[in-house]
Amino acid sequence: MSQYSIQQSLGNASGVAVSPINADATLSTGVVLNSSLWAGIGVFARGKPFTVLAVTESNYEDVLGEPLKPSSGSQFEPIRHVYEAIQQTSGYVVRAVPDDAKFPIIMFDESGEPAYSALPYGSEIELDSGEAFAIYVDDGDPCISPTRELTIETATADSAGNERFLLKLTQTTSLGVVTTLETHTVSLAEEAKDDMGRLCYLPTALEARSKYLRAVVNEELISTAKVTNKKSLAFTGGTNGDQSNISTAAYLRAVKVLNNAPYMYTAVLGLGCYDNAAITALGNICSDRLIDGFFDVKPTLTYTEAISAVEDTGLLGTDYVSCAVYHFPFSCKDKWTQSRVVFGLSGAAYAAKARGVKKNSDVGGWHYSPAGEERAVIARASLQPLYPEDTPDEEAMVKGRLNKVSVGTSGQMIIDDALTGTVANSRW
Repeated sequence: MSQYSIQQSLGNASGVAVSPINADATLSTGVVLNSSLWAGIGVFARGKPFTVLAVTESNYEDVLGEPLKPSSGSQFEPIRHVYEAIQQTSGYVVRAVPDDAKFPIIMFDESGEPAYSALPYGSEIELDSGEAFAIYVDDGDPCISPTRELTIETATADSAGNERFLLKLTQTTSLGVVTTLETHTVSLAEEAKDDMGRLCYLPTALEARSKYLRAVVNEELISTAKVTNKKSLAFTGGTNGDQSNISTAAYLRAVKVLNNAPYMYTAVLGLGCYDNAAITALGNICSDRLIDGFFDVKPTLTYTEAISAVEDTGLLGTDYVSCAVYHFPFSCKDKWTQSRVVFGLSGAAYAAKARGVKKNSDVGGWHYSPAGEERAVIARASLQPLYPEDTPDEEAMVKGRLNKVSVGTSGQMIIDDALTGTVANSRW
């Protein structure tokens, strides 16, 4: 439960409660019933960990980094789910990282000489007695590939005589292409202002205007610290850690952040997370907020194994009337690497639901099913079954609440059912 959950009974605190949902009685309409917004947790190459990140079709790689390669393990999946979901609407993600992930930091002593280090995410940055200030990467990029470098140049003083300097952050790709990410006028004097009249005290300026950097200062030394011209100070030591070894605790931490996020998303996506404790917790968000859930069992399972895996997710029962589970044991040609990959359908299933929601203006009491040839085509290249001799038992799949796929009349693969986790034989 979070403060954004929808209660079914009232206590002493102020709030709103609703009776258990009865779709037959849902006849009134609101003003935003034909809009959709998704959310989920996952593993990515970039992104500030355990923080809600907004992603769109135009910014998802800027926020989350380049797609992880299939050789990294099942953690390559999440951004591919994100890609399919954002073809319809924007959404939110919370990035989970392993315990050994670190962010790079550059410390400067009183004379302005740099020292380089890296700290685990979540660490409190504490400066040693001889360190005047530090600048660190805050957007979750380990600065390995592409690399990032900091250049410091002294600038003219402001009208009050406060010394200022320019910070320039550049990024270099593996091909040697250098891009300037941002430039800031900053100062070690609290009252200093930039040429636009804004306060430019180092930590304040970066917090207010930088997408990538943050700074901390030693209050005892900052007034006497000096800044000198420095070129190409590389952020080093950062690492994403072993992303194939994300702990259940890390996933559940990400779920808690998502649960408490002050955003009114309409669906939760599994995004290739196969940690059963995390999936159950995500399903609980769906129940608490009365929203949709789209999840997967591992696509590498056989049909029989997949049916058993649905029960392990914890999403069966009357509490999960809006959660659906999918199984897609088919490989395809990857959009980014051109190798053959296998990944789940949570993003594609959400996109199918969003297409249906967008078809009409607000209509109470019903919606289009996230299945079928019109809305739920699985648009992946060169699909091939993993187990060509394995025939699915479709009746057993219905009983086990596992959604099936099939080939449509156009010859394209489609999501062909919309079963939810409730034990009653209900569909969306």
